[in-house]
Amino acid sequence: MGVFEDTYEESKKRYAGKGVGPLILGKLKGAILNAKVARELLKKTPRWAFWDRLYYKHVIEEGERARKALKRILGSKDKQPG
Repeated sequence: MGVFEDTYEESKKRYAGKGVGPLILGKLKGAILNAKVARELLKKTPRWAFWDRLYYKHVIEEGERARKALKRILGSKDKQPG
């Protein structure tokens, strides 16, 4: 197997013990990155663009929930099997 396949298999074993797959972790990471971008856009958005600002705040809230879920799933490195 190549390097990518070996790395993927190792991470699959590690997260299988947690009961989650790499797809879920990728979606959570994506939500966190979206929140980071939304924070920057919120700073640049004028106050009168109410609906835009409301949407960015919603994306930021989703990102914070994703961050908490990711911390809960992964826990500390000591608890990870493998």
